[in-house]
Amino acid sequence: MNNTLTLFFKGFFQVFLVAIINCYLVSTKNLVFVVSVSFLVSLIFAFYIVKLSFKAKNDRIIYTLGAVFASICGLISSIIFF
Repeated sequence: MNNTLTLFFKGFFQVFLVAIINCYLVSTKNLVFVVSVSFLVSLIFAFYIVKLSFKAKNDRIIYTLGAVFASICGLISSIIFF
């Protein structure tokens, strides 16, 4: 169960950074923060995708569901705060 939650939140964290934080930073035109968050997202992607490629199909689906949930949270957050 712990591994399942870890995979879910890795997908969530990565997509949430893109869906809400990086999109907001781009709209503020703050280059330093845009570059920093973009680098962090790419770094997370580079490390976890390699690990995920060697896992079972079920693990890939859990990671993807975390990413989908983050997109939904990003949409809801943008409606509430912006």
